[in-house]
Amino acid sequence: MFPSLVNCCSIDWFDQWPEDALLSISKRFISNIKHFSDESIKQALAKACVFVHTSVEEESREFYNALKRKVYTTPKSYLDFISSYSKYIDEKNSELSGRRNTLYTGLKKLEETNTEVARLGEELKKLKPILEQNVIEQEKLSKVLEKDKIEANKNKVIVEEEARVVEDKALEIKALQNKAQERLDEAIPALENAQEAVNTLNQGDIAELKIVNEPTPMISITFTAVSILLEERTDAKIKWSDIKKMLASDFFSKLKAYDKDKIPQKVINTLDKFVEKNPNFVPEEVAKSSKAGKSLCLWVRAILTYTKVVKQIEPLKADLANMNAEFAKADAELREKQAALNLELAK
Repeated sequence: MFPSLVNCCSIDWFDQWPEDALLSISKRFISNIKHFSDESIKQALAKACVFVHTSVEEESREFYNALKRKVYTTPKSYLDFISSYSKYIDEKNSELSGRRNTLYTGLKKLEETNTEVARLGEELKKLKPILEQNVIEQEKLSKVLEKDKIEANKNKVIVEEEARVVEDKALEIKALQNKAQERLDEAIPALENAQEAVNTLNQGDIAELKIVNEPTPMISITFTAVSILLEERTDAKIKWSDIKKMLASDFFSKLKAYDKDKIPQKVINTLDKFVEKNPNFVPEEVAKSSKAGKSLCLWVRAILTYTKVVKQIEPLKADLANMNAEFAKADAELREKQAALNLELAK
């Protein structure tokens, strides 16, 4: 099919290497193995390589005669065989060296351990009397600690009882605080609502009152109450001309910045009597005469209610302060005792 390919090719026939050649090759490669220093061993290994190769060739022929299947053994197989053997020798030598090093290290550690054990044995002989004395002292200390533990348990019971007392006092203080806060909370919302109503006032609502010469009775009562608070009056007999002066002298700023917690008691008493004498001084009645007056009426009555509540809870605050002082003292003493107890229990 391919004449050119056949015409341009030539076949080289290679015969099997003779044993002398095989031996020469094996000697050359075996001589490069550095792990064997004895020449007789190298000679024996070279012959062994020849024997193995020739044995394989013989077995291959018998195999062919028996099964008609050809097994080829070439010079390359022989060279690969010797090379594989050399690598195997290197691997085993490395493995053996590693094991030898491991063994050497282990033996060295054993020697060091034996030396250390001997040294520790000598030290132990020297320390034995001291250890025996320490055991005796430890037994004595254990008895003392047992006694201290019993005493500490007694103190623990006392401290726990005092802790319960302090806890009960804390609960009592909490209840008193809640009681005072509940009373104060009753007045705060009304005061806040009144303050919001006052904040909604504008200059126009007040300006129209500045030109009034004869106010209605409800307007007069409302601004008289406001004047008692803002100008800290102790007399409710206030002329309308004085009220107009109050309205003209930065009225809104004073109203919004009014400090409800620093009102003199005489002013509160005057305002309280004035409100009692005027039962119609309520937001509903004042609203019939003036929208601004209604907001101011709410503000005055809220201030009055707030100051009364504050005055009512002042004794509670005093009691609360005393109880807090007693609690702080008892708590400090309890902490000291607990710290001392912890030291005893830690022994």
